[in-house]
Amino acid sequence: MSRIFRIIVLVLVVATVILAIAIAYVRGVMEGVRSQQWRIKELIEELHPGIIVDPGLVTHPLYPPLMSTFLLLGACWIVIAIKALTKKWIVQI
Repeated sequence: MSRIFRIIVLVLVVATVILAIAIAYVRGVMEGVRSQQWRIKELIEELHPGIIVDPGLVTHPLYPPLMSTFLLLGACWIVIAIKALTKKWIVQI
């Protein structure tokens, strides 16, 4: 494999590790907020009696961009796998 190909793979590995850490953090924050929703609902009802509040599903603002980056990285890994397999003549496309 060429040097440029190895550098691209290294960059993808580092990006994947950083993305995995970021997704784990965001998922942890979302689970923490969801576990406290009943307390949040009680506080809102206590502060504003008579208002019916349903917080619904709480999503971290970074969750959608992280998922789109995850899909983009997945597509890059598929391209890298195809390139690596064709260079080794395992698959001929």
